[in-house]
Amino acid sequence: MAAWVAPLIGSLVSGGLGMMGASSAAADAKKRVALANKQAMQDWRYDEKVRVKTNKWNLKDYRNAVDNEVNMREWQDRLAISDWSYKTQMQDYEYNNAMRQYAQSEKNYKQQLGFNNMAAAQAYEAEGRKLEEVKIGQAFQSQEMMIENLIEEGQVRARGQSGRSARKAVQSVSAAYGRNMAILEESMESAFKQYQVNLDKIDIEKMGADLQAEAARMLRPERMPSLPKPEALPQAKITKPMEIPEKKKPIAATAGSSAGAYLGALGDMAMSIAKIDFS
Repeated sequence: MAAWVAPLIGSLVSGGLGMMGASSAAADAKKRVALANKQAMQDWRYDEKVRVKTNKWNLKDYRNAVDNEVNMREWQDRLAISDWSYKTQMQDYEYNNAMRQYAQSEKNYKQQLGFNNMAAAQAYEAEGRKLEEVKIGQAFQSQEMMIENLIEEGQVRARGQSGRSARKAVQSVSAAYGRNMAILEESMESAFKQYQVNLDKIDIEKMGADLQAEAARMLRPERMPSLPKPEALPQAKITKPMEIPEKKKPIAATAGSSAGAYLGALGDMAMSIAKIDFS
């Protein structure tokens, strides 16, 4: 056997053992890579499930927020319309009630004026009757005085007096009659003046009663301005949640070139053994 064969064989054996160790490390590496690939795929599937559920939850929460906002806005709009309608009805009720009170006030006012006119008319009539009674009384008294004067003159003439003494007696009777008539006329004038004073007093009292009735009279009520109809509430802006994008599916990792290197090394070793000359 040639001298170089032993070292070559030793080298080949040593290389073979080295390649066997490398083959074992490569196998371990492939196992670790396979486990890593499996774990990465499991993590990706889990993340994908979480992403899908999160997107569904966000979309559902967004739709609920939109529905709640619409329902709240519609409820507030209905409440505003209902409040506006109630206040408008209350305005109409208060105005109609005020108009009824005003109508009753006008009725009372007209009745009071009628009563004042009736009271004044009765007072005028009473004062007229008083004056008429005074006139009648004085007319009777004037007639009595005139009759008495004629009787006295007749008595004076019947005494048979003549001359100057007779004239004086008749003049005395006539003078007394004249004085009495003057007093009667003065009394009549005084009664007429009192009558005018009483009429003026009645007028003043009627005017005061009319003014009191006017003061108690209500002002005609006015309708309040119409309440503005409530406007619809503005629609709130709710941002739609951004969808979480899908992650890229993990690419399977490899053990690198360890296996190729191992197979290449075995092939080179087989070629070297075939070239050995054992003669």
